[in-house]
Amino acid sequence: MPEDARSCPRLYPIRVLSRKWSYPIIKALSEPMGFSDLQRELRFITNHILTRELKLLQQERIVEQRGRYQLTPAGKALYEALEPLEQWSVKHAGTQHCPPNRKCSTCLSYPQAIGARAFVSIGKK
Repeated sequence: MPEDARSCPRLYPIRVLSRKWSYPIIKALSEPMGFSDLQRELRFITNHILTRELKLLQQERIVEQRGRYQLTPAGKALYEALEPLEQWSVKHAGTQHCPPNRKCSTCLSYPQAIGARAFVSIGKK
């Protein structure tokens, strides 16, 4: 990505979400979790990748660690902004999951790839 794109505030969320595992981690952290809980929830992410991605999300002030990992206020706002994007995607892609003959690495039918709990919206119980 060009240098000016990295510093552009309009492209910042795209830069964060374009990393393969940012989205599932942000979705999983709808509630604070310890590292081992995240490992169980995101069972297809290796420990090394999970650690690396959590550090990046902390540097970006999306996630913080206070004993457990949790979304910062900016992270919660990003989480809430994802719901309309997901709805748009479902509407325009015409399906909620990848076609059976094609599974993208971050989709893999999310409720099976990572715990269904990761898809509970903030504020919904």
